[in-house]
Amino acid sequence: MTRRPNATSLPAIALCLCFVTGARAQTIDFETLPNGDPTVDMQVISTEYAATPYGVSFEVVDELGNFIGFPRVAKSGAPATAFKGCPGSDQAYAGQGLGQSFLTDDDVVGFFGNLRVTYTNPVQVASGQLIDVDVHTGTQPEQWTISAFDGSGGLVDQVVITAEFGPDNPCTSCPTTGPGDGGARTWVLQSLSGPEIHSILFDYTGTTIGQTGFAFDNFSPSTNPIVPRWTDLGGGTPGIAGVPTLQGAGSLVGGIPATISLTQAPSSAPMLAWISFAPTPFSAIGGTVHAYPFASQLFVFADGSGQYVASTLWPTGIPAGTEIWFQFIVEDLTTVHGLTLSNGLLATTP
Repeated sequence: MTRRPNATSLPAIALCLCFVTGARAQTIDFETLPNGDPTVDMQVISTEYAATPYGVSFEVVDELGNFIGFPRVAKSGAPATAFKGCPGSDQAYAGQGLGQSFLTDDDVVGFFGNLRVTYTNPVQVASGQLIDVDVHTGTQPEQWTISAFDGSGGLVDQVVITAEFGPDNPCTSCPTTGPGDGGARTWVLQSLSGPEIHSILFDYTGTTIGQTGFAFDNFSPSTNPIVPRWTDLGGGTPGIAGVPTLQGAGSLVGGIPATISLTQAPSSAPMLAWISFAPTPFSAIGGTVHAYPFASQLFVFADGSGQYVASTLWPTGIPAGTEIWFQFIVEDLTTVHGLTLSNGLLATTP
């Protein structure tokens, strides 16, 4: 191998996954109804997604849980009915896997009520994204508490999303709103005892009310538990430091950190990282090549201790059951072939 600058890392892996994010498995993006008809701005949503495969209905309730209305679809752009974001009315900033439609509580910006999602049949896990959870006047953070309940009203799981303080987004139209302006925050709720989530409540628990917006997108109800799905395929070959060992960590849920790590490579060794979506494994140099033909090839280096670690936020919108194969080809001049193989590593999205 010819030594070249190490200018790539796991974020590049995230980029190579972008072409599989177009299709969504059992994800409600509010762009279309289940029958394929496009949604329209301010369309009322109640039981449109109650049938299989979604099995959910929507309503807006007050602080006591009493029904006060139904949520509506908000389309990106003026007039502002969901939030005032970056770069404008009902507009999230680009590159977050969001479309042109969101679910909001009513037809004006400002807090109206809490969103309640009720399931036809209980599920084990659900996820989605809240948009534009930001700071008011530089000091007052918005906050949403998202709770999953069982059939008796008992709390199953809970996530609190609070606006982050920090520099404004470069495209913001509202100064002092912080990095959450127009941003998407991923949330995940899960039962550890099987399918027992009967309802989800989005409860506004922030201190500021006046211009509080609400926008909800990429809702994924599911019966599958979210657990790390990393499979060691073996096939590595030994070198001077042993068999290079590749491991993965993270839930493989969009917006959640994922990490790839390699150990037992020669010190500062140049390496090729292969990523494949449809490989044909074959035997080579005493092991098995798992990630070939590759969809992406990255040139990286081990550090002085023979390790390589890279992390990124896992891309949103990758369908459940997607399989991605990883493997490293490592230069090791002490071996007969001058190369060693790491084990193959299979990531399967939940």
